Amino acid sequence: MSLHSLLSVTIGVPNVPETAAYYTDFGLTPGEDGWFSTADAGRQLRLLPSPVRRLLELRVGADDADDLARAGDKARALQMISKMSLRVYFSNPDEETRQRMVVVLSQVTPSRDALSFLEALAYADPVGQGREIIDRLTVLASAAGPLVLAAVLMAAAAMAGSR
Repeated sequence: MSLHSLLSVTIGVPNVPETAAYYTDFGLTPGEDGWFSTADAGRQLRLLPSPVRRLLELRVGADDADDLARAGDKARALQMISKMSLRVYFSNPDEETRQRMVVVLSQVTPSRDALSFLEALAYADPVGQGREIIDRLTVLASAAGPLVLAAVLMAAAAMAGSR
């Protein structure tokens, strides 16, 4: 797994000003909203009020959505790959890239009927996956009601017309 960098740590502390002074003396630069920066890595530490000293958030960098999925954060992986799929759509990728996106999407989705999955799939490989997307949306929309079905069918027609 390629969890390779510490992005940030958020710590809850009972006395924020006292703790902030300590980290300032230590060499970190205070910023807005409780953030502290290092000279070489930018914002990495945030202090927030808490009744007891405790870790509130730890953010670790990953190379790609596969790494996030293997780490167990499938929702974040799906969110990440969804954003990437929009970029892929507009970059006119090769077939290998499109297929890799489809494979990763299939690995991180909780359900192939999840709208976020279908949207990302439509951007990642609209031609190759178009039939599955339209079929799934039609089933989902028919269960949701006639207005939703009409909207989905119009969207499907627009996608089909853009091929």
